Amino acid sequence: MKRTLFKGLMLFIFVLSPVLSQAADAKKGDFPAKKKPIYADLKTINLSGQTSANFIPFWIAKNKGWFEEEFGKEGIKVNYSIFKSGPLLLESFASGEQHIGIVGDTPAIIGHTQGIKLKAIGVIGHGPKRLAILVPPNSSIKSAKELKGKRIATAKGSTAHELLALVLKEQGLGWNDVKVVNLQPGDAVIALKTGDVDAASIWEPTVSEAVLNGIGKILLDGTGYKLGLSLIIVNSEFAAKYPDLAVRYLKVIKRASDWRKKHARETVEILAKETKYSGEVLKAALPKIITDVRITDKTFADLKKSATQLRESEVLKKDADIDALVDTQYLEKAKLQ
Repeated sequence: MKRTLFKGLMLFIFVLSPVLSQAADAKKGDFPAKKKPIYADLKTINLSGQTSANFIPFWIAKNKGWFEEEFGKEGIKVNYSIFKSGPLLLESFASGEQHIGIVGDTPAIIGHTQGIKLKAIGVIGHGPKRLAILVPPNSSIKSAKELKGKRIATAKGSTAHELLALVLKEQGLGWNDVKVVNLQPGDAVIALKTGDVDAASIWEPTVSEAVLNGIGKILLDGTGYKLGLSLIIVNSEFAAKYPDLAVRYLKVIKRASDWRKKHARETVEILAKETKYSGEVLKAALPKIITDVRITDKTFADLKKSATQLRESEVLKKDADIDALVDTQYLEKAKLQ
């Protein structure tokens, strides 16, 4: 009987020995490698903006450090690149240097048709009155029809460029009926002042700055022509790899947009600091800009209208696919749509 128990005990120890040995090794730290964190290979997120005050929530969030607060949770640093206009920002997107940016609808549409890897995932702001065609205070031009044969400054590929195209079309005019001078808003105002151009199609807050300084007067604004959309765009590959970061960006923008509604005076102060425009100019410009991150049916309709117009005016070399450009899944995941 004892021999039988002894043999049974020895067999048990023999079977258990490898298990005990593995457990001992495990205690020494010989565990399987931990799963690599999802953001381990992302050290910096590149956010791009424009010197324009049109992008109110972006400037508020940047000033208050809300992007750093959000992305810093993952140890991700925030790098900002600020451009004079949408077409210049899109050039940086085309080279793959930017992750998330803000841009007018026109350059976004143009960039997408040119094969730039981007998606429109939200709206940073809109307002038809933020776009305008200016003429000198003493100009003889009293109506859009009188733009025929004139030299008109605008940033080619911008929302203001499209506004000009829409106005000309309504008057039965085309590009051959005017001389377009490719200038950024600030330079366009200088050209208007020196008399080098007869009119300028630009956007806020340069519109209000020119009017308040007595350099120009508004011939017409975007009312009835465009919603004046500014979009939040993301590099398609970046969004596919880090969808949660796109969602969190939208949440920060919504937070800033909500904050603006309760802090009008402080909003002016922040944008004056960030964009270098005066408080007087910003007080005139900011009420023209509505901040609503959602992509609505009205948004879609206006984007499709712009795509058609840009194609007809030969700004686009091929048809634009707005359904492929716009992606609302990130707004939906953020519960903002």
